[in-house]
Amino acid sequence: MAALAPPRVFEDRPSHRLLTARPPVLRLGPARYFDGVNVGESVAHELAAGVAGLPLRTRIGDPCDLTRRAALPAITTLTVTSARAASYVLHRRDPAKVAADAEPVTAQARRHAEVMATAASRRNAHTTRS
Repeated sequence: MAALAPPRVFEDRPSHRLLTARPPVLRLGPARYFDGVNVGESVAHELAAGVAGLPLRTRIGDPCDLTRRAALPAITTLTVTSARAASYVLHRRDPAKVAADAEPVTAQARRHAEVMATAASRRNAHTTRS
């Protein structure tokens, strides 16, 4: 995503990456925002575009293997209320602060999946030789 079509609102700022999770201890390491987005969004686009065989998802392997992908921790809250029927509070994003003018998802997804698959192949080849 960072290489193909970085959204105008996002910046590749420093972040943290989950290295291991052995409750109650979480070990974190340094990362950048796009470390997580590049893989997660590429796989999501690949799935949405209906790419045959899901080659990128296959290369990633076990999504729980934290050595294969960056998992950026986050805090998410869901507030459920009860009245006559169960309901929840929906976060509304300000349209002025959300990237919107993107090309159609399928074309972007295919290109993104191809670029990420090529990059993953190069990394795997380098890792195998090391």
